[in-house]
Amino acid sequence: MKFKKQMKLILILGIVMSCTLANNKQSQTNSTTQIMNNSIESSLIYCNGKLATVEIGSTLYEGPNSAYFYIKVEIKNTSDNIIGIDLSDKWKIIYPNQWGNLHTAQRYDINEMRIVPDKLDSLKMGKLITDYKNKKLEFIDPNKSFIYYTEFNANGKTAIDETSEIGNFFYLSLDGQLFLTNGNKCERIAFEKDTKWVGNSILTKPLVWLKIVNEKLIISRI
Repeated sequence: MKFKKQMKLILILGIVMSCTLANNKQSQTNSTTQIMNNSIESSLIYCNGKLATVEIGSTLYEGPNSAYFYIKVEIKNTSDNIIGIDLSDKWKIIYPNQWGNLHTAQRYDINEMRIVPDKLDSLKMGKLITDYKNKKLEFIDPNKSFIYYTEFNANGKTAIDETSEIGNFFYLSLDGQLFLTNGNKCERIAFEKDTKWVGNSILTKPLVWLKIVNEKLIISRI
């Protein structure tokens, strides 16, 4: 009898421990999922490149010119070496290209002018590496970020607010390109079909607005 009681007690303890482990595992899974979701939801779209991650925030910004609105772009160095970004041409950055209101979270009628990205050929790579050695690029240390703001140079917050009652969604089409190097390898991040951007550039209203605190971070294309 004593042996049977001991076996029952062991079985009960085993069940309790199994349930506890399962709950802990579920909690860890939920926690990880939540962290991933928060990371994704905090950005409009992002791209994991070979040298860096480029993230466009989901918040829109007011800046020094009320006739424009601005977006925030963060470039994080995910490599083990210092990388440089070519900002010599202010049009060769990521920027807002078009916006509009949507009744559904899907954009059907697409009609906009877009750039033809430059090729990352041997000539461009050679210039990038030379500019890297001559310290003519914007440099980012490993695991550090470079942040800039740039404008949509046709409408500001007022124009967007005036049409805010049209539909429940807002799309922000992005365009542009970035050229990066670590002094050895080079990379171009653009908006071609084979580029691995995550997200669909569509926001659910109401939109979130902030004012740019540090205007020195603005890269104007005007």
